[in-house]
Amino acid sequence: MAQGMLKKENMKSSIKNEANKNNNSVMKTLLENERSLFQSLKEGDIVEGPIVAREGSAIYVDLGALGTGIIFGREYYEVQDKLKGKKNGEMISAKIVELENEEGLRELSLSGARRETSWQKLQTQSDSRD
Repeated sequence: MAQGMLKKENMKSSIKNEANKNNNSVMKTLLENERSLFQSLKEGDIVEGPIVAREGSAIYVDLGALGTGIIFGREYYEVQDKLKGKKNGEMISAKIVELENEEGLRELSLSGARRETSWQKLQTQSDSRD
């Protein structure tokens, strides 16, 4: 009877060790994916997401796994007329001007995104003519 209990305990221990190995492997993969996601993001990148909130002179944008973006201050005042008709849930594109501010948000520029995309369109047209 003691041998039967010992075998059971060994089996439980073996199963537990295997489960821990699998969980560690899954966790390692998730962490590697997250790390690569944030390492590839840099100031100047164009991101897209829905408006999720408005608060005074700030607009918050859901960037999915990239976090939350904010358009505020001078950036907000430059584009407030263009944003008047926008509702929560509507998609906007913006340029990252600061990866993470003191509140942990990604600072965005709508006007910077427009300038960048206009420049990219001109470059594409120029390249296609060559």
